[in-house]
Amino acid sequence: MPPIIQQTINATTEAAEELGKDTLTTSKTAARDTVRTLETARKDTVTMIEKAGNDSVETVVKAADDAAATYRKAWRDVGSGGKKAFEDVVDAGKAVARFAENQTKAHLNEFEAGKKRLADGNVIDSMWGMAVEPAQAGEENFAKATQESDLLNQAAASAAAVYGGPAGAAAYAAWSTYRRTGDADMAFRAGIAAGLTSQYGGSTASMPADTTSEIVRKAALSGAAGGISVAAAGGDEQAITDGFLKSAGAVLIQAGRNKAEAYSPDLTDAADTVQCISAQDVDCASNTTWARDAKGRILFDENGQPRVDPRELDPNQLVGRFTSIAQSAEEKKTAFMTKISKLPDMEAIPILDNQWVLTWNLPKGKSIPHKTPTVVLTNVGANPPFTSEVVYGKAVKAALVTPTAPHSKKPDTSKQKKPSQASPAPDITARGNRLQCNSADEHGWFYVEPNLKLTGVESGTVTRGARGKLIVKIRTPYLFEPQREFVIDANGTLSREGNAIGTCRIER
Repeated sequence: MPPIIQQTINATTEAAEELGKDTLTTSKTAARDTVRTLETARKDTVTMIEKAGNDSVETVVKAADDAAATYRKAWRDVGSGGKKAFEDVVDAGKAVARFAENQTKAHLNEFEAGKKRLADGNVIDSMWGMAVEPAQAGEENFAKATQESDLLNQAAASAAAVYGGPAGAAAYAAWSTYRRTGDADMAFRAGIAAGLTSQYGGSTASMPADTTSEIVRKAALSGAAGGISVAAAGGDEQAITDGFLKSAGAVLIQAGRNKAEAYSPDLTDAADTVQCISAQDVDCASNTTWARDAKGRILFDENGQPRVDPRELDPNQLVGRFTSIAQSAEEKKTAFMTKISKLPDMEAIPILDNQWVLTWNLPKGKSIPHKTPTVVLTNVGANPPFTSEVVYGKAVKAALVTPTAPHSKKPDTSKQKKPSQASPAPDITARGNRLQCNSADEHGWFYVEPNLKLTGVESGTVTRGARGKLIVKIRTPYLFEPQREFVIDANGTLSREGNAIGTCRIER
């Protein structure tokens, strides 16, 4: 059975707390791991195990209907120095301080500033491509099961006017989705979709890629990042409007120029390595904003260029203030749910295939001066010091509801047929069978559909090999091992690298 379920069997309950209509239970295992379980009024269950050393967290979210997701976050063995260096780079407070210091040194003429804006746009394009990539089927099903079906419609219709066009709609949808699900990537997608729907209307699924202007992309990206950050920091709905957005929604992006390359702490020139984008305004420097219609949508001229509002902004009238959730039960529930996507023992969230890390500097109850960055996106490159993965699908839930006995358990021979009456063993891998596979491997829980499609995992492939074997390749988040290969033989034995690790059976 999955390790997270095995560990909770003998956990000793230490506390149970009523959070409105929900219940949060805290337990300890024999190994002193902390197990926290949230049972909601709508019969969803969230089980989180934090290792005693605070180096890994695993969470299983089981929806009331047939959908589930498993989230795993852990630090690699990089030593305390490697982890400390990473924390220093992505730390939002330090990043903002470095940016402010370097801005005073950067005196760009008009030509240099134009070149910088062009290169900055290429980084946005790189992020955008990952942000709008279609969701896998398992993620899409889980999203439908854990959110109200009209969430995006609500965000697009009401937030556009109330929260200020694409940035406001993106921020609200991301904030709401992250608080509900704890899934940062899902929240980021929801924010982007709401921002586009707010600006352009209708369905965004069929919208050509070149339809979206760079200005709208910046607004949607920064709005979504801000919404997640506000939720992660415990901010309420007012913290979006009167905090993040009112102060211009400034977001720092730490990456290389012209394309998204890993940011290095040695690269300290702000003109070359860091850019600041605003969810609301033209940039993070001038007191100018975009012209908008009554619904908050950005206006464009006859040449397709965004129109700048001729009125100059008064920074003194645009000071934001961060406010937190006042109701204790809701605050505790939000803190628990938003921890699902955070790295262990750190206020940082990996997003976009783990190539970017989101951090924030949102001081509760304090003012946010106009155009002061409060959110930081750092490109951490191809080999970050952490692992982060999520697996969506029914297989996880099946294990949660009816955990199977260990594979070493001896079969009950009392009901077996005598040798003379025994039927030929079924060909497990025959065409048309639907298989359920279980193993001790963290990626070895999945279904093989009759059409050789793989379900129960984020992505993978199934092909037929020699002697009736099925070859299963499952995508992993590990750069040194981008996929794992499993073999299913005709008897139903599941093996990896020549070693039997589990079994597959025909699901009828």
